[in-house]
Amino acid sequence: MEQYLIVVVGGITAGFVTRLALLRVDYRQYPGYPHGFVTHLSLGFIAAALGAIAVPALLEPDYTAFTFLALAAQQFREIRNMERQTLESLEESELVERGKDYIEGIARTFEARNYLVMATAFVTALITQTLGTLAGFAGGIVLILLSLLLKTGNTIGDICDVEPARLKFKNTILMVENIGIMSVGLKERREKIAGKD
Repeated sequence: MEQYLIVVVGGITAGFVTRLALLRVDYRQYPGYPHGFVTHLSLGFIAAALGAIAVPALLEPDYTAFTFLALAAQQFREIRNMERQTLESLEESELVERGKDYIEGIARTFEARNYLVMATAFVTALITQTLGTLAGFAGGIVLILLSLLLKTGNTIGDICDVEPARLKFKNTILMVENIGIMSVGLKERREKIAGKD
């Protein structure tokens, strides 16, 4: 198996970098940090390892390794369920609910990113095995860039007309036209948002 070391390491590296590039965490959305980084990067590493190891498993042939791929697919489905449950529990504390479709979309995205990482690792390992290390490196970069293109879906401007709206406060609730967004308790903050400072 030592002859496959470069193949596996190259595939894992490309897959892990893909997951790192696809990870988007900030204070406004789930996953929260720092646990979101640890969880999703760990799962990304596992997905990358499974994708990269599939190439030597095919070549040896060690078909029992493919049972791990099936288990991984099941595990990623469980991750989707876990993400959905977490987002649904967070939904209860939101002033404006995002809805089940929005939550399901986020949960599907997390699952799909793991498959994308696995595919990147597999194809990079396959290119490295068949065409050499340099070609594998170039292929890995191309696949990472392709993954970044697949990362972005529709934007709000693609699915609706975006128009400027007036900000106002109804007591402490920030309103955009007639839609309540959030509560802003401090008077100084309300004045700053309203543009009075």
